[in-house]
Amino acid sequence: MNVLPLISVIIPVYRVELYLRACMDSIVNQTYANLEIICVNDGSPDGCGEILRAYAVRDPRVRVIDRVNGGLASARNTGLAAAHGKYVGFVDSDDWIEPCMYASLVEAMEADDADLAVCGVCLEYEVAAGEKERECDCRYFARPMAGLRPLDASVMRVLDVCAWDKLYRRDLIEQYGIRFPDGYRYEDNVFFWAYAIRCRSVVILEGEWYHYRRRPSSIISEVRNGGCSHSTEAVEVYSLIAEDLRSCRCFDTYAVPFFVLLAGQVGLSSAADRKPAEILAGAILKACRFHQYLHLFDAGDEWVVQRLLPLCRKPRWRERFVSRLFRRHVSPGGTVRYKVLGIRCRKINP
Repeated sequence: MNVLPLISVIIPVYRVELYLRACMDSIVNQTYANLEIICVNDGSPDGCGEILRAYAVRDPRVRVIDRVNGGLASARNTGLAAAHGKYVGFVDSDDWIEPCMYASLVEAMEADDADLAVCGVCLEYEVAAGEKERECDCRYFARPMAGLRPLDASVMRVLDVCAWDKLYRRDLIEQYGIRFPDGYRYEDNVFFWAYAIRCRSVVILEGEWYHYRRRPSSIISEVRNGGCSHSTEAVEVYSLIAEDLRSCRCFDTYAVPFFVLLAGQVGLSSAADRKPAEILAGAILKACRFHQYLHLFDAGDEWVVQRLLPLCRKPRWRERFVSRLFRRHVSPGGTVRYKVLGIRCRKINP
């Protein structure tokens, strides 16, 4: 008799009392029953803890981990440390999923021996009082391919970096010590790249089974309402990705999708945050020797080159900005020379 593989579903929980029951109901009522449901109460000050404990009493698959607030990345890492499943999935506690989601993802992974499974996403818009309903823009989640694919550069270009519309192999996560970087707002990017570049294949499913609730405070909402207001943080995580690509000696393989995503992130910057984001991107481009990869871009990628190439200039501005950004790594006093992303910089005292 075949035993269904265990899936560990990790739900970080913080200040979502209004949405938590809908999220939990969608998980406990999955058609795939062999779930380990790990709820990480990240010091939520509302009634989330009581709600979670009520679910744990009714359903033995639900585990509640209470901890001091430490942020989304840290909460997810806490869930990973407690997971025992063959596969791992993530659900944000204000979202919900279709009943067939995990059954469909695990069936595809088992059938194709894939390292990653991805499903479609439905954006659910929460409109504030007095705000006009906007049309859904799902282009970021649109994929021109489906089925089993090698995880090469062409596939990396069309996959989103979100953690929650996917199913992962836990043994791969543990083998390479993959975790969400603590202290970063855009931790999904780093986790996805760290996992994907160590995969052989991905199975892409067309069903829109994950419902992402677009609240006014969400990152997608910021982008739609005039640009990302944390552009420097968003660009900064690409330095971590670049370091990982170089450490794996696969930067050349994924250079084009890396630069495409970096160009897209710079383009999403808000007007107020655009200049520092561009300066930091310029530092990353220099460290990655962007000019050596220009011949890899085809005519359809002309916008990438047009957006990024000018950022490789003005080295004095770039050095000053990177120096200020990373001065916490330098001992105080005097002018200290050091390296950031392989670039020689100086600490500039005010």
